[in-house]
Amino acid sequence: MDSQPSASNANVKKGMKADFKIARLNNIRLMAEKIPSEVQIEFLEEYRRLYDLLFVDVNVAALNALIQFWNSDLGVFEMPRLDTVPVIEEYQQLLLCRRVHEIYIPGGDAPTNAMRKIIGLAPAYQLERKDNQGWLQSALERHLHKLVGQKEWISVKPTLALLIYGLVMFPSVPDTVGLEAMKVFYMVYKWKVDPVPTILGDTFIALSNCHKKGFHKIRCCAHLLYVWMATHVHAVKYQAFNNRVMIDFNSVELKEDSVAQWKVTLENLIPGDYRWMCYWCPQKSMISRCGSYNNVSLLVTNGCFFYTPELVLRQLGQIQIKSADEPKSIIYLYGDDNDLVKKVKEAWDKLVLREDQQRGIARVRSRPEYDGWRADRVGEVKISPPLPREECLSSREKELQSTIETLREQMNIIDGKRQDALIEVMRKDHEIEVLKKELKIEKEAYVPATLKRAKTEASVQIHKLREQLDAQREAMATETRQKTELKEQLEDFRRAVHLRDKRITELERDLRMSQQHAMKGQNQVDHLIERVSHLEKVQ
Repeated sequence: MDSQPSASNANVKKGMKADFKIARLNNIRLMAEKIPSEVQIEFLEEYRRLYDLLFVDVNVAALNALIQFWNSDLGVFEMPRLDTVPVIEEYQQLLLCRRVHEIYIPGGDAPTNAMRKIIGLAPAYQLERKDNQGWLQSALERHLHKLVGQKEWISVKPTLALLIYGLVMFPSVPDTVGLEAMKVFYMVYKWKVDPVPTILGDTFIALSNCHKKGFHKIRCCAHLLYVWMATHVHAVKYQAFNNRVMIDFNSVELKEDSVAQWKVTLENLIPGDYRWMCYWCPQKSMISRCGSYNNVSLLVTNGCFFYTPELVLRQLGQIQIKSADEPKSIIYLYGDDNDLVKKVKEAWDKLVLREDQQRGIARVRSRPEYDGWRADRVGEVKISPPLPREECLSSREKELQSTIETLREQMNIIDGKRQDALIEVMRKDHEIEVLKKELKIEKEAYVPATLKRAKTEASVQIHKLREQLDAQREAMATETRQKTELKEQLEDFRRAVHLRDKRITELERDLRMSQQHAMKGQNQVDHLIERVSHLEKVQ
C-alpha cells in the first residue's frame, strides 16, 4: 500500500462521550457455575478462555475516558506522552487462542440451521427476533438452563460459547446474539479460525466511527478492551494473575471511579513508568505487516481496518523505532473495493513477523528519531492538573501502609497459587475417573490374565496420582497456613495503628488542657500587673 500523509493529533477529540452497552450476564454466570469441573476443563480446552470473559465487570467510566485519546488517523490511543493500542498477540494471549493465522472471511448467510444442530435445538423452537436480526438472548438462556438441568454437556458447551460470542465478543443488537456473531462463531467452531483479528477490527472501527461520524453507541468487545487497559495502566496490581488474569480480575480494586479520574491517570502516563509488556503476555514475535501492505489488515463483518502495530513495538518488548512508511489507519467498506476480501486473504498468506530473541524490560525504549517524530506530531503537551488528594500521611503511616500493601500482594500470590492447585486437583480427579472407567471396560472385554496386568498398571497409576494429589493437598494446606499467618500479621499492624491513633488523641487532649492552664496563668499575671499599675497611680 502506498504511503499516506502524516497524521496529527487534530483527530483526537477530548471530551468525546460514548455509549458502551454492556450485556446482562448474571443469569449466564449462574448457569456456568453449575457446570461440573471436568466439563469446564473440556470447555477450556475447546474454547480456550471464553469462560473467563463472563466474570469481568467492565468499568464504563474507564472506557469513556480512554476513547477520548483515540486517534482515528493513526489507529492508536494517543496519550500526551505515549501511544498505545491492543495488538493481536495480546488479545490472543488473553483468550489463549491458537496462533493458526487463519482469519475469518466474511460473506454468505448466517448458518442458522447448522447452529441449531450444534447447540441441540429443535427446529420448532422459536429464537428469532421479529426483525430477523438474530436470536433472542432470553430464548438462548432458557435453552441453556434446560440443557444444564438435563446434563446435556455436549450441547451446553457450544450454547454457552455462542452466547459469549454474541453478547460479549461481537455485540450488535441489545439482548440479541446477532447473525454476524453467529457467522464468526460457526467459522471458529467449524474451521478453527482465529477470531482475534476480527475482534480488534470491530473495536477499532467502532472507535473511529464514534470520532469521525458521531456514532456514539459503541458495540465492540468492551470486556477485552477494559482488561487490556487496566492491566497495562495498573500492571503491578495484576502481576499475581499471570496465568488466568480475567478469572480473578474483579478481585482488584482500582482507585479511579469517574471519567475525570481516569482521564487524569491516562494523561499522566509516562513511557518510563508505563508497563509496556504485561506479565500475562510473554511473546517473542509479532505480526508487523501483511503481504505488500505496510500495515496489518483486519477483516470484519462489513469492511476492513488497517492498523500499524509497528507504532507500539515496546508492547512486545522491542525497541520503538520510527516506521519507514508514514503510518495511517484506513477503513474500507466492501462496496469501496470488490476484491478487498481476496486481496486481504492473499496478504494474510504472506505474513511478515518481527522476531526478537533479546526482548525484555531493558530493551523497552525508543529511538531519538521516533521521539522527534512523535513530538512534531503531538506538539505541546498539556496535562490536566491532578485531582485534589488527601493530606500527606506521616512517615510511620506510609511505612505501615506499604507493609500492608506488601502483605496483600503476597496474599494475592498465594490465592493465585491456590487457584492453580485447585485446577490441578480437578484435573487429577478427572484423570482418576477416566482411569477407573477404562479399568471397568478392560475388565469386561479382556481375558483374566490381561485384566490382571491392566489392573496392576492402573493401580500403580492411581497410586501415583493419589501421591501427587496428597502432595497438592499438603501444598494447599501449607499455603492456607501461610495465609492465616499473614492475616494475623495484618491484624497486629492494624492494632498498632489503632493504639497509635489512641495515643495521638490522648496527647492532643493533654495539649489542649496545657494550653488552657497557660491561658489561665497568663490572665492572672495580667490581672496582677494591672493592680500594681493601679497602686502606683494611687501613690
